[in-house]
Amino acid sequence: MAAYDYMNVAVAGMGVGIADARTVDCPTAQEEIEFGRPTFGYIGENTAYNFKKDVGIGLYSADFVTSNSIAFSVNGVAITPVVFATDHATTMTALINAVTALDGVEASLDAADTNGRTILVRVKGETALITSVVTLGST
Repeated sequence: MAAYDYMNVAVAGMGVGIADARTVDCPTAQEEIEFGRPTFGYIGENTAYNFKKDVGIGLYSADFVTSNSIAFSVNGVAITPVVFATDHATTMTALINAVTALDGVEASLDAADTNGRTILVRVKGETALITSVVTLGST
């Protein structure tokens, strides 16, 4: 135990799979972290961030239809509005591609939504605030 100058896997916060339990691979803080604040890191990276909601969820109540124009922004950065093309799935793919083109932003369909109306947006290391407005069309 750490109390006896020997760190073992019982020490909270130890990394899984460290060969020598007496060493700790400390992550590099990516921002100012106050003592005692909860932190998190991404799997496969040796980094630490303040705890935050880095995934924004956009849920559309109906499929996109002819003439829809979708305005979308992530943390105040807007994409060029996406206009309905062919069908809902094609339009949603265009929306995801436009959001993913923003610097440092990842976007995907929520696999749990069988209707294909939920977009997940992740901004690594930041809180993800998304806004979206759908105009025109009959929805």
